[in-house]
Amino acid sequence: MKKRTLLVCFIFLYSSLAVFGWEFVATGEKVATSSGIVVLDPDSYSRRQLQEIKSKGLKPVAWLNVCEVEDWRILPFEARAKDYVLNRKISPQNLSFAQFYSSTFAKILESRVREYIQKGFEGILFARADYFKLVSNNPLNKRMMWQLILKLTEQALSYKSDPLLLLEGEAFIEETIINNNIDGIITSGLFNDKNGRHIHPWQRKKRLNKLKSLLENDCLLLTVETSRTAPQKLFVKEKCNEIGIDYCFDTIPLKMNRRELNGKKK
Repeated sequence: MKKRTLLVCFIFLYSSLAVFGWEFVATGEKVATSSGIVVLDPDSYSRRQLQEIKSKGLKPVAWLNVCEVEDWRILPFEARAKDYVLNRKISPQNLSFAQFYSSTFAKILESRVREYIQKGFEGILFARADYFKLVSNNPLNKRMMWQLILKLTEQALSYKSDPLLLLEGEAFIEETIINNNIDGIITSGLFNDKNGRHIHPWQRKKRLNKLKSLLENDCLLLTVETSRTAPQKLFVKEKCNEIGIDYCFDTIPLKMNRRELNGKKK
């Protein structure tokens, strides 16, 4: 059964306000939120720290990149790069794309899902799920990415009866509604783009019309917003209240940080 409907807006600003619903914490720092979901870099938190987080009533969710190769993470088994790294293109985060359709990459991610659930995470965020569109315009890409997500979902369910499973991106709205094991979607930029510029109402309306189907079907919907001025923040607040959207203010990195090695980022 789907979790209760929740749409949380995150605004980029430096603020001491308490987090209402969820947050990203990438570097092993102390979790500040007082309620809700917290998405964590899985390599930065120990089993003991996860227990402490859960003792506060929080749901720690592990970040799992399903379309980029985060080359600072340890491989769970010996694998050749040519079998899972797509070298001809670089992602917006300056990472190599993964061959998300390859059996080698699927095995790497399955091993990580098992590791994260056994470590104590309450769920998994399948990050960059919509990046399949950036690899090529092959119409099979979406289907292959969804097959990968379903495989990882089955893996998570085999180790935990009711894990919290989220997707990043809007590419799989219909599939999420139909699939009872996927709890919701994380999106961004409904009100302001990544540079803080205002999104036109007609652009937002088109996206919201699609996203509202998630809410109507009791799926989680979480959005990250960039707002840098008081008028922008007020606008987002008023619109969220008008539409019936839960919101909060926080500073959130939208990608996991590279690991420090010998004083340098790998």
